[in-house]
Amino acid sequence: IMNTDSNKTINSTEIYWLFRSPEIIASFGTEQLSDFLKVVKFRSSILIDWNESDYIESLTTLRKSFNAPNSDVVLLSKDWVSEKIMEYKLDDGNWTKNLFHFQIVWLKNLSPGKHKVELRYNFNPTGICEFNFEILPAWYQTLWFKLLMVLAAATVVGLFVLLYRNQQQKQFIKEQAYSKRTKELELTTIRSQLNPHFVLNALNSIQSVFLTRPKEEANKYLTNFGNLMRDTLGKNSKEWTALQQEITLLKDYLELEQLRFGFSFTIDINSSIDPTTVEVPTLLLQPLVENAIKHGISGIRDKGMVEIIIEKNKLDMVITIRDNGNGGITVKPEGQGLQLTIDRLHLIKEINPTQIIEFDNSRPSTVILTFKNWLAE
Repeated sequence: IMNTDSNKTINSTEIYWLFRSPEIIASFGTEQLSDFLKVVKFRSSILIDWNESDYIESLTTLRKSFNAPNSDVVLLSKDWVSEKIMEYKLDDGNWTKNLFHFQIVWLKNLSPGKHKVELRYNFNPTGICEFNFEILPAWYQTLWFKLLMVLAAATVVGLFVLLYRNQQQKQFIKEQAYSKRTKELELTTIRSQLNPHFVLNALNSIQSVFLTRPKEEANKYLTNFGNLMRDTLGKNSKEWTALQQEITLLKDYLELEQLRFGFSFTIDINSSIDPTTVEVPTLLLQPLVENAIKHGISGIRDKGMVEIIIEKNKLDMVITIRDNGNGGITVKPEGQGLQLTIDRLHLIKEINPTQIIEFDNSRPSTVILTFKNWLAE
């Protein structure tokens, strides 16, 4: 201070700017809220240095770990500064002006994990105080609990998927069973239609024999027909029969028709096939042989010839029916017995796709049935 009149110095004082950084002396979580309030109250009512009070010192603990679900942390700085003098930066965020008075820095809504807060005074941006702390996750915030929840959710979803697929599978099996049962009923219907067809044709033959043959031959034909009907009706309740029984029934039928037309026939079975262990659909061959007689050799009578050959081709069983009538067999698709047989073979395959019987009448005078993979190695 100078006197302008005398130009003399009256008083002088040296002033210097002290560069300093904030210093954190205490930290509080939600659990220590009561301690924080006591410190603030004490500080507001008694102007005393913090380090000189045992009471305050016992409350001002610098904690670096806080238990969840605490999400707020309060920091106390050693210096008492006014609003907006202090600035802070949390983790990798931006510098923010502190809006609280005194030495309070309130960090809100913190997530579990490790955090870093930096403090500075705005008049000294380079003087930075760093404070590291951690909020421990609650049990339901831990990694193992989250993994357990993910596993539980995946298990529940998997269970629902499994139940859904199981329900779908049950529905599919139910539909398949219904479809199979429907086809079995259709197959039974077709099989039941073979007998009336056979009986009708046989009665027509009996009528023809009685009109054209001596009484003794007609009576013999009728007796043979009765025996054949007994065997046929007895086997008609079964879908499958041994090849031996099918051959026996076929032989009886051929002998019966032989009385009427006088043709010759042969049944040749390969020695590698055991007819007692191999099964075939009941009455499968009879409509085919009947068709060969009726449409093939009935016109040439005693000059006619019907051959039935049963062979083995690797694991396949091949049955060939051949006649010499009219220069070629006339197995007509429009014949009822033949059509019933073809429908029957289709249904057998639909019911069990592994039971494949191929039907081939493309060759003259010949019908071939191939039983795929029917024989054992």
